[in-house]
Amino acid sequence: MGINLEYKQDFLKAWDSEFQLMAFIRRDTPYRDAAQQRLDELAPLPSYRRTAVRLPHQNPNPHQNPIIYTPIAKTQAKYEAPLKVSSPSPKPTPDYTRSAAIGLGIVCLLLLLLWGARNCGAEEAPDSSPIPPPSLPAPVVTLPQATTIADIATNMVHVAGGTYTMGCLDGRDTDCYDSEKPPHEVTVSTFYISKYEVTQAQWRAVMGSDPEELYNTGCDQCPVERVSWDDIQDFLRKLNTQTGQNYRLPTEAEWEYAARGGNASKNYLYSGSNKIDEVAWYDGNYKQGNTHGSEKTTRPVGGKKSNELGLYDMSGNVWEWCEDDWHSNYSGAPTDGRAWVGSQRGALRVLRGGSWYDNPRYCRAAGRYSYTPATRGTGIGFRLARS
Repeated sequence: MGINLEYKQDFLKAWDSEFQLMAFIRRDTPYRDAAQQRLDELAPLPSYRRTAVRLPHQNPNPHQNPIIYTPIAKTQAKYEAPLKVSSPSPKPTPDYTRSAAIGLGIVCLLLLLLWGARNCGAEEAPDSSPIPPPSLPAPVVTLPQATTIADIATNMVHVAGGTYTMGCLDGRDTDCYDSEKPPHEVTVSTFYISKYEVTQAQWRAVMGSDPEELYNTGCDQCPVERVSWDDIQDFLRKLNTQTGQNYRLPTEAEWEYAARGGNASKNYLYSGSNKIDEVAWYDGNYKQGNTHGSEKTTRPVGGKKSNELGLYDMSGNVWEWCEDDWHSNYSGAPTDGRAWVGSQRGALRVLRGGSWYDNPRYCRAAGRYSYTPATRGTGIGFRLARS
């Protein structure tokens, strides 16, 4: 076989070296095929060793050359038939052991002399200065469990019964959806509703731990979220067992009546104002200076203006579950304020109020939405009611 004289000098130097020829084969160069041919002349290889010299990105077309790269072949080439590599004898490694031992001995001798010089003569008087007390971490102050649960009762607001127009009413409400119609009169009995949305600290006091999927962790006074309608049923059972009360979710009619201010209503578009920034954390302002929790999404309850009844965050912050099943509109809705549920529960439950990630339209007092009772959302929480 002959090689053209136009090949570069470094290829000619590799002519009798299997090791250097292998280097040409591994690189995708014009000399690869010539190097392979020369390598076969020097030391014919079994097929598995040929496969080992190709990298995965250099695989030839299988229809042109059946030799392909495999890890097994590479392993065989490495351990079963290593190449004979011609290389100069390695230089003898200097013996540093003796030098290291001598150096270590000198260091030890110097340390011994220094220690002896310091301890010769009169013995030093002991240090009589007082030993400072160990630095202790600042105590972590947490509210006792009983106090947190007691706050739930303290923050229940009395809502006197009355009659109001539920749903989207022309002249009072704007940007309404069909699900908010027709407007209809509802008479609501007296009840209690919590001033604030249930917080992370309150959930933990009742349940013993945070919700397993809590999103904005580390903000005790932020509303608890990522709790499903089903999760809340467990919370209510435990809370009522611990307190002897009958806490529940508000009905949808109770929720809207309270959000509109009850008998003191001023017919605001949002709960407590016609200006959303006064009363709600929503997609237009939730990021502004938010330092609360791990995700900086929700805000501590009560941070905005209250509505006519002294209730906070009924627009924005988190959506709030209601007891009712979802219906696509108010045709046939009860007029006495009770929860609209059938003998067989529906597939969806009602949510009201909008959240930190919603636009103002969803935060209106008339706004409503739905999810399955197993849904856990980063903007879904609840507040309590009691008859």
